[in-house]
Amino acid sequence: MRTIFYCFFILLITCPALAASPCATDAPCSPALVDSVIIGEETTGFDINVNYPVLCSEEATRTIRDAVLNGLNEFKLIHPDHDLTDFPHRYTMDTRYAVQSAANGRLTSVLLHVSVYTGGAHGNHWPVTWLFEMGRGQQVFLSDIFTDAQQGLHAITPMVRQQLRDKLKEWTAEDMLLDGTTPVLSNYEDFLVSDEGMTFHFAHYQVAPYAAGEQTVFIPWADIRQLVRPEFMAVFPSGAK
Repeated sequence: MRTIFYCFFILLITCPALAASPCATDAPCSPALVDSVIIGEETTGFDINVNYPVLCSEEATRTIRDAVLNGLNEFKLIHPDHDLTDFPHRYTMDTRYAVQSAANGRLTSVLLHVSVYTGGAHGNHWPVTWLFEMGRGQQVFLSDIFTDAQQGLHAITPMVRQQLRDKLKEWTAEDMLLDGTTPVLSNYEDFLVSDEGMTFHFAHYQVAPYAAGEQTVFIPWADIRQLVRPEFMAVFPSGAK
């Protein structure tokens, strides 16, 4: 048995304290992405390759790190004694990430794709996202973006459903689609933000059969501006027209 850990750390920059909501006077740290951490572990029963970003905000990086490590620990507890005796394949966990900034660097979105295999015909895959204001590094939630979260969810749900139907076509499974897009925060918690709008990510099985893959829906700010807090919109160039 051999276990290998690869970890790369750098000194993190501490940014000035900011208000909880991004505003035009924020002083974000930069560049947003400064390094990455790779955790590789290979044993008789497990093969792990976990990779997550290090951001210039220590608080933001801590949020990501804690979520990743908690997920890794949960994965290891599925069958800690797995040694190929009962199932002749290793359990695997892999992650890959993408980072994008918006609002002149005041906001940073992080997308983590998680892939896990613990037997069966195929593995499981799902997205995990975070949005941070890059001053104090606080996470920004959907309820921080909409003036009224429930009103916002009920307004975007028909937009999301129509886009999904247009994309999925013959793969549309109406019951899955309706259930996975019910206007509750948990269905819309994975999203990214750009200067142009919001992109919502839906995992395999959330809104369509596994074979249809992960689904994404983009909604421009122009379509939902009236639902978004004015102070949030103010951070974007020209108010994100």
